[in-house]
Amino acid sequence: MVDQPMKHAIILAGGRSQRMGIDKLSLVNGSTTMLAAVCESARCYADQLWVVGSQRPGLGTDVCFVRENPPFSGPAAGIMAAVRCMPMIGETLILAGDLAHPEEIVHLLATASIPKDKDGVILVDESGWKQFLCAKYSLQSLHNIHSTAINVAVKRLFSNLDFHNIYVSKFLVDDIDIPEKAAAYGFKSEKTGVKFRLALPNFTDGAS
Repeated sequence: MVDQPMKHAIILAGGRSQRMGIDKLSLVNGSTTMLAAVCESARCYADQLWVVGSQRPGLGTDVCFVRENPPFSGPAAGIMAAVRCMPMIGETLILAGDLAHPEEIVHLLATASIPKDKDGVILVDESGWKQFLCAKYSLQSLHNIHSTAINVAVKRLFSNLDFHNIYVSKFLVDDIDIPEKAAAYGFKSEKTGVKFRLALPNFTDGAS
């Protein structure tokens, strides 16, 4: 029997949370932090998790931490820092650390195969926006990107990749990047225990 390549997941956790005003990934819903929820969902697919950002306790022994160099040089630099630690063969998810619906997203990506003539599988919302941080990539294709990726937009980094698209609603790929959304999804500060009490956004669902 031929051994199957390990499956990986890169989770972006190195941002400054400027729009939230506090470290959004440490916000909790019940006893689970936002970042831990994404990691736990990723485990349904991946054998090895790579978290791009500072080390955080309590995420599990299967998590390796990597940092973009220099720090805060952008998510693209962080992605490529993780890729350089991985083998050439196999696949990896790339996920934002602030996803509102990580379990559903991972399920969609895990059950979709990358066609032989494509570089990955990507979720696309009903407005046509490709969600590069909700996607599954061929590691060979990522290793073929020759870029330092420092201060480069993720969209530009992956501009030459060819994806199989999966069309979904904007609601499914929502991220939790402002206090209103944190309130809507039931997150609160781990340190203070105080929930956000702000006007809730009116989410719409239904991709065509």
